[in-house]
Amino acid sequence: MPDRVGGTARPLSSLPPLLAALWRLLCTHRSAFRQGRPFRRAQALLLGHFFSFARRTVTQALVALGLTDHDWSGFYSLFTDLCEDC
Repeated sequence: MPDRVGGTARPLSSLPPLLAALWRLLCTHRSAFRQGRPFRRAQALLLGHFFSFARRTVTQALVALGLTDHDWSGFYSLFTDLCEDC
């Protein structure tokens, strides 16, 4: 179980309890991703869904994160790549 947030030196115990529990939950699913980049994208989408108040879509989550001027193909590929292993 991780005791630090990401690659930073901030200990998990310094986070609010709900955020720390969410972080631990996310990190337990790290093994479902072969690489770190898709895992970080999945984390970002989850947080984007928490902060989006409109429709619960991938696009709206990315807008909530302020990624309107970025390439979204990497985020959408998370869902297309899921079916390859099925």
